[in-house]
Formats: sequence, C-alpha cells, structure tokens
Amino acid sequence: WNLAMAASAADNPHDRVRSLLREALGDDWSETQEEALRMSADHTIDRYLRANAGDARLAALQLASTVRWRHGHRPDQVVCKLCAEDPASHSLRPVGLDARGRVVLYTCFATAYRRFSPEHNIAHLTRALEDASALMDGRRKAVADKWVIVADFHGYGLRDNDPRVTYHAAWLLQHYPERLGLALIVGAPRLFGGVYRMVRPLLDATTAAKVCFVASADDDAEALRSLGP
Repeated sequence: WNLAMAASAADNPHDRVRSLLREALGDDWSETQEEALRMSADHTIDRYLRANAGDARLAALQLASTVRWRHGHRPDQVVCKLCAEDPASHSLRPVGLDARGRVVLYTCFATAYRRFSPEHNIAHLTRALEDASALMDGRRKAVADKWVIVADFHGYGLRDNDPRVTYHAAWLLQHYPERLGLALIVGAPRLFGGVYRMVRPLLDATTAAKVCFVASADDDAEALRSLGP
C-alpha cells in the first residue's frame, strides 16, 4: 500500500484492484484495513475479477462492499443459536466433495426441525457458507474454489414459503462471488415458484444459470452426474 504498489498497479491486475480497493474504502480504510488486507489475497481478487469480467474498478467496488459487510457483521463469528441448542435444528451442512472437487452442501426441509425462524435460518446459512469458504481457502490444492448446494424440498410447506430467507440468500451470494458452482433444487413445489420469481431479478445471469430445478433425484441425470458417485 505505498508508492511502489501504485506504480506497479498498471501492470499487475491484483495490485490494481488493491489500489482501487483502498480508494473505494476511503475514510473507512483505517477501520477496515485488517479485513481489507485479509481479503486481498491473489486468489480472492481473482474471483472478484472473474465476477466482473476482468474490470478492476468494478471488482474493487464489489470487494469494498464485502469488506465493509464482513467488518460490520463478522460472518466468521456468526452462531446459529438454535443449532447450538440442538444440532438437528437445521440441516444445511457440508457432506463431501463432488467429482470436480467442489464442496457439496446439502439440506432437506423435512430434517430441519426448527426451520421456521427467518432470523435463525439466515444465521445458519451465513455460517454454513462462511465455513465452506474457509475450507476451500485452507485446502486450495485439494479442493475446488466453488461449492454445490443441494436443496431437497421434501417436507416443504406453506410455513416455509417466507421470501425473506430466499432474498437474503440471493443477496449473500454477492459477497461470495464465483463461489457457486451449482444450486440443485430438488422437488420444489409450485408454491416455491412464486418466491423464486420474486428473487430471480436479484441474481446476475451467470448465477441464475447455475440454478437447476429437478423434479426428483432421477430427473436430471447430467446435473447429478457432476456430483459423482
């Protein structure tokens, strides 16, 4: 973060984003510096560049938004209080790797027994994505930098049809760009279709293309084949 970095920024896209990030944070720099430095690794910047078609300024602006959010909300310290009391409260958790080395997160409505609080659902989702990201960053040579989310809608009912969690999930992905490899929605009823149509405009075209609806586990062999045996 000095004159030497500024001079090299024109030739190095990572340094260019770092320079623009400090500029974008402005008066917040001193307060958010620790988080900004932590989020400035080359592999992290690469994701933001890919998400913004290589535009360093747009990547820096999105990264600055994430840095402010992480500094204010501390997602790595979020605790789902319901799961702390009873681990069966929610069911979204990593279950392994698919054939491409991507972390697979699986959830089933029928096995999430205390799933009707949007506040706690959002906390659980935030921590699940954060932990999956930490796993991928910590094992970059062995694990891909994307995750797969499998949402089994068995047990989904009217009480589940609250758009707040779906809205938050769509918004949350903006802070984890280029992390989603596939979102496999299994057996979603028509009831959910209205909620998804409301949320769909929040997703960029690349992310929306990764959302795959299947009627059952046997309905889309190609999507399921990518998960491996």
